[in-house]
Amino acid sequence: SRSSWLAVFYATIPVGVALGYAYGGIVTGACGLTWRWALLLEAVIMAPIAVVCLVQGTRGIGKKVMALAHANLRPQQADEVGLPTEESVLLDPTALSDVDVQAATGAGGPRGDGRRPRAFSGKLGDALSGFFGDLKDLLSNAQYTGITCGYSIYSQVVGAYAFWGPKAGKEAYDVPNADLVFAALIAGTSLVGTILGGFLLDSMPGGGTVANAARFCALVSAVGGVICMAAFAFDVAQKVGFFVVFGVGSMMVFSATGPINSATIWVVQGDGVKPTMQSLAMSVSTVCVHVFGDVPSPPLVGLIQDNLHNWRITVPAISSLFLVASSVWLWTSRSAKRKGI
Repeated sequence: SRSSWLAVFYATIPVGVALGYAYGGIVTGACGLTWRWALLLEAVIMAPIAVVCLVQGTRGIGKKVMALAHANLRPQQADEVGLPTEESVLLDPTALSDVDVQAATGAGGPRGDGRRPRAFSGKLGDALSGFFGDLKDLLSNAQYTGITCGYSIYSQVVGAYAFWGPKAGKEAYDVPNADLVFAALIAGTSLVGTILGGFLLDSMPGGGTVANAARFCALVSAVGGVICMAAFAFDVAQKVGFFVVFGVGSMMVFSATGPINSATIWVVQGDGVKPTMQSLAMSVSTVCVHVFGDVPSPPLVGLIQDNLHNWRITVPAISSLFLVASSVWLWTSRSAKRKGI
């Protein structure tokens, strides 16, 4: 059920984005305020959450995990010297006693690959050397690179949908209150789709593997993308048909969110890399998704629309990138299967 729980977590992101449209529409429309008030009120609402995160106790998890990270031991090496893995400490902080923290801190040494341990408490140069060494190991992993590249391409379309969706719907199909309508559509389909994707992956024969996750994402992104493109075949008088078909396609597309983030973690675990690399893997993936995905795509789609002046051509054109992402993930799935992960 590990993919299902991760899917529940990632479902909050598209739902939050969708509800943001509704919130902005209410504040600027029904309340008659400017967008500056929308941002100010959001900051006030988020302030208590920021305080809770700041004072929330970690039960010493951070200190214990960092001690194990300094020891720089692979999972099998940790077993040999009688220390728990960093992943097990995250799940159960009592797995590492305070005495073991001192032992772990003094257990630093080569990982068996000739590299020096990452000195989190040492000199900056050593820390940077360890970071770039880990980054090189991560990017040299073909399966990780394939997952991240596919996710970045996938995010180009999702980012364009999020930015231009209400405007495209209003102009192409004369949708009243487009912000609220698309907010409801995306919130519903993303919530159901993301959670359903995690459940379906866990139910696949063989369970949660990188190969299964990549193959699942390749399938749903290709089929969902084609359905989203087909939705724009409806004319203006068939608004209901458009929303039904586009909703089904969106739900399928969003079902890839949980599995692809699960695969990002599993590809590190399956390659025998230290568990602390999971955080770096997720961080690099997030940066790539934004830098190469949902940040540059809205202005590029705007440029295309300025030349075509037809959303019913522009949106299907950008949606075709789902097929490119599907191809990358299909290759990744085959590569992961050959590697046995």
